[in-house]
Amino acid sequence: MKNKKPKIQERINFFLQEKIYFLKFNYRFWQAELQGKERIILYQMGKVGSSTIFKTFYKLGLDKKFVLHRVYYFTQEGIEFVEKYVGNTYGDFINFPDSFKNQIWRSSLLKNKLDKNYLKNKKCKIITIVREPISRNISAFFQTLNWFVEKKEHDFSNKKAYLQEVARCFWEKYPHDIPLTWFDDEPKRALEIDVFASEFPKSKGYKIYRGDYADLLLLKLEKLNECSQKVIPEFLGINNFVLDNANVGQRKQYADTYTDLLKSIIVPDSYIDKMYDSKYTKHFYSDQEIEVFTQKWLKKSAKPTN
Repeated sequence: MKNKKPKIQERINFFLQEKIYFLKFNYRFWQAELQGKERIILYQMGKVGSSTIFKTFYKLGLDKKFVLHRVYYFTQEGIEFVEKYVGNTYGDFINFPDSFKNQIWRSSLLKNKLDKNYLKNKKCKIITIVREPISRNISAFFQTLNWFVEKKEHDFSNKKAYLQEVARCFWEKYPHDIPLTWFDDEPKRALEIDVFASEFPKSKGYKIYRGDYADLLLLKLEKLNECSQKVIPEFLGINNFVLDNANVGQRKQYADTYTDLLKSIIVPDSYIDKMYDSKYTKHFYSDQEIEVFTQKWLKKSAKPTN
């Protein structure tokens, strides 16, 4: 796939696809403005539970009052990272799956429209979520499994060998630092909101940050069911918000492999230390929570050999 050069007809189709997406996006964007809808942005690193909020939002009919966007990156550096990383698997942007083309286009268009002058006149409300980083990384890896494990290696006839290959690809190919750096790389740069500048209420599980360009609600996934029904209605000015679970990893096509890997994966002690000694984990999680996470993975840890 990497070496495939798009043909002329493919380039024409891509050009039309891009223009149609841009026209539809601009129409919906300004239509929402004319209707006076408030703009809500789910701005998060991925695999932190945002699909649950996204699905609930529409199930409750809140799209009649708000317009909801979901993005992973707002900075140019973040958008280029996605393009480069997805390109390692699919090559030319034309060959990207539509979901990733749309993701990059949406981020770029929102980035251009929601510049600081616009936001100063009409602040947006941002919702973001944190999650324990090891579980988050494994889940994110499986979401894009075909990026890392070549199809020819999908030999289910030997499950043990296949799981070993999946684990190898996870340790060697996945960008493990994403959760550790995302808040500094994204909201701090894009919105000038530094979530690390003040203490996070770990037991409460959420905090609202007021910025010049946006207000940001940060939720902890592990307490999402507990706190979302209180703080999301307060943040959005609505009457109720009852979560409807969605996008659960075990329900996806990769369910069996995902479950089997979780059971069999050996997590190096050095990886546990890196993830849980990080600024990210210590800022959002208590010592007691970190100890529970640590013990969970220590049971699967790689012991040093003599």
